[in-house]
Formats: sequence, C-alpha cells, structure tokens
Amino acid sequence: MTERTRSDVGDPAETLVAEGTAAFAEYWRTDRPEALDAATGALRRAVAVTVDGHPELAARLTLLRLCLQARFQEHGDPADLAAMVDTAARAVAAADPADPELPRMLAALSRASLTGGDVDGAVTAARQAVAAAPPGHRYRWQYLGELGEALWRRYGRDLDRDDLDAAADAFRSAASASDPDDPGRLRLLSLLSNVLRTRFVQAGDRAGDQADIDGAVRAARAAADGTEPAGPVYAGRLFNLALALGTRADHCDDPADLDDAIDAARRSVEATPSDDPDLPERLAALEFLHSLRPAAGLDAIVAAVASGEVPLDEACDIARQRGAAGAYSIELLSSEADAAFQLVGADPVAAWRLGR
Repeated sequence: MTERTRSDVGDPAETLVAEGTAAFAEYWRTDRPEALDAATGALRRAVAVTVDGHPELAARLTLLRLCLQARFQEHGDPADLAAMVDTAARAVAAADPADPELPRMLAALSRASLTGGDVDGAVTAARQAVAAAPPGHRYRWQYLGELGEALWRRYGRDLDRDDLDAAADAFRSAASASDPDDPGRLRLLSLLSNVLRTRFVQAGDRAGDQADIDGAVRAARAAADGTEPAGPVYAGRLFNLALALGTRADHCDDPADLDDAIDAARRSVEATPSDDPDLPERLAALEFLHSLRPAAGLDAIVAAVASGEVPLDEACDIARQRGAAGAYSIELLSSEADAAFQLVGADPVAAWRLGR
C-alpha cells in the first residue's frame, strides 16, 4: 500500500469553510444570532487549520472578517471589532499582490481601521486600495470615497490643511467617476459639500474661496435633490444643504441664499423624527438662520397679520424664530397691539416651526 500524498488527503479546512458559509447564509436569511455564531466558529477553525501560503487563506480570512463585522454590528462587542481589524489585516498580508480582490481587501481594512479609531491606518490602507485599482477599475471610485472619509476623519483630529485638501480631491474624483445612478454617489456629494464648506470657512478671505462655497452648495443640492424624501438620510442631506446655503448667505450677504437656507432647514426639521438625537442641532441651526434676517421685518409680520395677508399661526412661528417674545415685544406692541399680543403669547412649542 502506497502512502497517500498531501494533495490526495485534501484540504482539511474545506468542510469547515462549507459549514461556515452555509451558516452565514442562514443568518442572512433568518437573522438568527445562533447561525452567525456557528458561522464565525466554523470559519475560525477553518482559518486555524489553513497553512500559511495556502492559495485560499486570504479568501477564508475575508469570510471570517465578514462574520466578525456582522457580529460587531449586531452586538457592538469591542472584542469582535478588534478581531475584525486583525482579520482584515491578515487577509491583506496573505493575498497575492496580483489578486484582483486585493483592492477590495484593502478598502475593507480601511473601513475596519476607521471603525476602530485608527485613522492613520485607515488612510494608509485606503491609499493602497486606490493605488491597487488602476484607472477604469469598476470600484475605484468607491475606494476614492473610502480615502476621502479617512482623510476627513483625520482632518477632524489634526486640523491639517493637507488632509482637508486631499479629502476634497478624493471626494471630487470619486463623485466624478461614480455611476450617476448609484446611490453611493449622493453620499459622496454630501460629504464633498461638508469638506468644501469647511475649507471655505477655514480659509477666510483668501482668493479662490468663493469656488469652494459655490461647489459646496452645488454638491449639497445635488445630494438632497437626488435623495428619496421618505428615506432615512433625507433630513440630514437637507440639513447639509441648509448649512452650505446659510454659510454663503452669511459671508456673501445674499438674501436669496438665506431664504433658500431657511426653507431647506425647515424641511430638514420637519423630516427629522422627534426622538432623533440630531434634532436639537437642526433646531439651533434654524434659529441661527433666522437671526441673520433683519429684525425690522417683525413690524411687517404684524402688519401682514392685521391685514389678513398672513395667517396668525404662521406669523407666530416666524416671530418666535426672530425673537418676538424677547427684545422686540415692545416694538411689536407699539405697532399693532392686538396682533402683537397674540404673537408674543403664542405657544412656545411652535418655536421650532418656520413660516413659508
């Protein structure tokens, strides 16, 4: 009897990979945590018995990373996050440099690193992903987006202008190269708007700033206009548009921009659920935008109420946003006593709402 070779015996991990893959598919069908735990356990054992240099090691590590990512999203366990980052890094290290999946693995490592708070590692991995995906690559625009997000996060930590400039370039290139019908493009445009608006504000009066704020408005408007109003991100994209328009109105003294900013902010608040943690910030922005309007307009509100041109409840909302209950109350009372009394005494709960 001849001794069997290693290849005759076969790969001892294949059964475990099949078991883990089937359990992971079951998890996505049923949302049962037990199936996800079974998939993670099987794939961990499969990776443990796969020798270094095995042609399937990177792919098996990628499957395990997907399971750990799902577990972290399900439970928020820091141990799963740490294992996810480590597994993503091991997959990249095990991949053949010519593997067409390498850019995707690098992008996954960037996302995992960013989630784990390692922004420097995220930037490095995202840059490698872009470099590994030649121009014309189907997903290169997505990797550019990953790079933009990592740079944007690092700018928030270090306030390094080079990171801000690089983030703007990455987001702009990603949006330009993306499929116009891909919903991911709208997210890139919204992020690009934030970056350009920030650069405009940080730069002050230096030449070329106007192009940044104009670009921020265009990108934010395109993102908001392309988003389904019933979707969960619509309010946030309207808010970004309000910020861009409000910034331009404040710096460029454009009344039309201010009107558009208030309208976008009002719609953002109306689309935000009452228990959303972002609601207070959006309400504060509405109040600030209204504060940019000339106070003299309050007399016109009262006169319009007295003449019947503006409904009282609508005028109450406008007046409260402009401070009618405070410094302007005497002025209002002297202008039209009855209407002003009702304006000042209006239900404060209505203060968040805006008039047309």
